[in-house]
Amino acid sequence: MLVGSVQTAAVWTAKHGIHMLGTYSSVPAAVFASTCIQCRLNSVSPAGSQTRHDCICSPGYSGSDNCTQCTVGIYKNTSGDMKCTSCRVSQYSMALGATLNVCLECPPNSSTGIRGFAHCNCNEGFMGFDSGLCKPCPVDTYKADIGNTQCDLCPSNSSSPEASLTTHDCACKPGFSGSDSSKCTECVPGKYKNVTGNVVCIKCLAGEYSTLRAATSDVCQKCPFNSTTPIAAMALCICNAGFTGADGEQCTMCVAGTYKNIAGSHMYMARASPERRYCEL
Repeated sequence: MLVGSVQTAAVWTAKHGIHMLGTYSSVPAAVFASTCIQCRLNSVSPAGSQTRHDCICSPGYSGSDNCTQCTVGIYKNTSGDMKCTSCRVSQYSMALGATLNVCLECPPNSSTGIRGFAHCNCNEGFMGFDSGLCKPCPVDTYKADIGNTQCDLCPSNSSSPEASLTTHDCACKPGFSGSDSSKCTECVPGKYKNVTGNVVCIKCLAGEYSTLRAATSDVCQKCPFNSTTPIAAMALCICNAGFTGADGEQCTMCVAGTYKNIAGSHMYMARASPERRYCEL
């Protein structure tokens, strides 16, 4: 037989009813199936293949020299040396050597973050386990990263809504104030704050007082008779001029022969002894 009409092993076996897919042979005028060489592992070739280059990776495998199995998160549904196809972001697959698109959608509030991943992670603001149910971070917590870590607590005396993403979502609680949530300080007596947020505490008005610390509502009270708070945000009322008494206590009128011309807890001033500022009780 002439070289121009070479009969390969694959042709010979086809003529004799023997199926030899997945092999190749470059031997001319071959008459024995033993001349067929098996393709490399995890590869296939059509009948009549003559060189090893006719062998291409099977579905589920990829590579130019060696055919390696598609890992989790990827698949390949055709024969050839092309790369395995990655599952989309927000999809996952745990199958090895997948020969079909077996990618599954991530559960709600989760994502893979990148293509070709084996499991889903909870989004920012949510917590849970691999490819499982992701719950929103509770009130007063936050979570800044994709992953299955726990939510972090807001700084002291600050609060955040459900499913918060960063520490910036934490704001000072009622009764506390600050320029940011990293340092929330309590409202001092004479002030209050009834909302969540990084705003200042509200002052009691002049003529009002409050002794409560970290007040979460308007607890300001009118000063008793004959006393006042000359400026806003005071904790105790002081006796008016002409009246005396300790700050925050009952104020009594100056007795005859004495006077007091300023507000405060000062003792009586003696008319008889102007060089002495205060009288004895």
